[in-house]
Amino acid sequence: MKKPPIISQSVKRLYNQASICIGTLLGWPLAGLYMLSKNSKNIGDKEWFKRFFRNWIIIAAFLIWLSLVLNMPRAYYLIVAIGILACYLYYRKFQIETIKKELKDGRKLYSVRNIIGVILIARVITFIYCLFFLLVYRWLK
Repeated sequence: MKKPPIISQSVKRLYNQASICIGTLLGWPLAGLYMLSKNSKNIGDKEWFKRFFRNWIIIAAFLIWLSLVLNMPRAYYLIVAIGILACYLYYRKFQIETIKKELKDGRKLYSVRNIIGVILIARVITFIYCLFFLLVYRWLK
């Protein structure tokens, strides 16, 4: 019996800067963080991103908690602005040169459909996260 031919592995795709910034704006920083992590994984740079991700989760949790405790309805904009700035600076500092080189070598970018899916999943996760904080805050009151 013949073995089926081996299908070549698909080329790992990347997110560009615009995708990451739009994802962060529409899907909260969680979408931008996910896109940055996929880029880091696909270009082989994992160490810097681990610290960045951990620090951002701590900052976001603190800002969400602060917005609920102080009853600041505009904290959403602060969280998104800080998230976009952080993702943009991380991309510019650690990924832009490698990704430009990879794209010239033939790598492809993720599709718009993939980006929209990441944004929607990030919105749902963030909504559940905020709802949990709100319920705990109301319960403790």
